[in-house]
Amino acid sequence: MIDFDTKKLKAALRLLAPALKDKHFQQVLVACRDGMATLTACNLDMDITVPTPAAADFEGEFLVHSEWLEDVASGFVGKFLVHNKRLKDVASSSPAIDFPRLEPGEMKAINSDGLGPVLSTVVKAAAKGDVRLYLTGVLLDCEANAAVATDGIRLAWRRFDFGASGKYIIPAAAVKVITSALKHDGARLSVSDRFIVVEHDGFKAIAKLIDWPYPDWQRVTEINEKARIVIKSRAVFIAALKRIKSAKHNYIALLAQRGLLHIEADELEDEAETVEIEQYGFDGAFCSLDISYLLASLQAIDAQGVVMKTAENGAVKIIGANSAESNGFDIIMGLNK
Repeated sequence: MIDFDTKKLKAALRLLAPALKDKHFQQVLVACRDGMATLTACNLDMDITVPTPAAADFEGEFLVHSEWLEDVASGFVGKFLVHNKRLKDVASSSPAIDFPRLEPGEMKAINSDGLGPVLSTVVKAAAKGDVRLYLTGVLLDCEANAAVATDGIRLAWRRFDFGASGKYIIPAAAVKVITSALKHDGARLSVSDRFIVVEHDGFKAIAKLIDWPYPDWQRVTEINEKARIVIKSRAVFIAALKRIKSAKHNYIALLAQRGLLHIEADELEDEAETVEIEQYGFDGAFCSLDISYLLASLQAIDAQGVVMKTAENGAVKIIGANSAESNGFDIIMGLNK
């Protein structure tokens, strides 16, 4: 028999969930050894193994459908017993040897100390569902010591010393798994040309990298500055933008004048808001932006104030006040309005 702790089984299934999203890959490999069970799910893009306590009077492997394990975890109180004679009923007819696995091969370690918050910040700039696959992930540019993501309109990058070489594009779904795993003490991260692996305390996730050339992101970050303003309170600026967004406006124009930044929504003066700024010898139209992109960038910056620089082409560079530009910033392409 197998004796599962349903509470811990439910937690294990939550960790397996990213590898079970494809309806064609719903099998879970259960391996019982030494008083533990390891659960493995694989969808050919991501392979996740999670240990969970389980007392079994046999050692071996079998396949079950993920829905059956979910029923075990949520349909009974306390512990659930599975008798050997029922294994044929609950297990798949396919032998465990046919279960697909990702084999990463030889890996090299990269520094991951403090990487989790960096990935969590930049991944929000990645595209969703774009056919240009490189835009849907996060670039680890170990040559430039930077993590980068862009959807073609907004670009976010943050400085990080990976202590390795190469360039690797991580799918956004894998980024979420990695950032969660890196919260654990002793978590380790390694890469190869095709895979990235994160592991700790028996947990192991293997993800395929996106095999696609990444654009020259460094060229985009080099803007010819036309004007600059410093917004004293990022929180006040965000609140003003949210009020405008709640009125169903999607685009804004920013006008700097006499120490105030006027935020005009879709050219409607009655929806204008103002926030206090410090100016650098500049009065006039500053830029036009998509309000959702601007809010996303402001919320990703951890600083009381914000520096905004605009270029001749309408692009806007956003940096936390008193933050070193060399440590990272966001760029948003302006609107031609």
